[in-house]
Amino acid sequence: MTRAFRDPNQIEIRQDGDLGLAIFNYDFVINDKVHHSGLEVWQLCKIDGQWKILSVTWTSYDRS
Repeated sequence: MTRAFRDPNQIEIRQDGDLGLAIFNYDFVINDKVHHSGLEVWQLCKIDGQWKILSVTWTSYDRS
């Protein structure tokens, strides 16, 4: 099983001070076949100089 960015050049990153968002499309691959795809959003916060993931939300669309 593999979860892959659909297009690494299409990752949207937003930052406002110590808060950030990473938004991207992904494909979930099982045995070289895309099982499902969707949009993933990570909410991040910079704590003591390091970015930490606060939450992850996603959609999932069946492609099997």
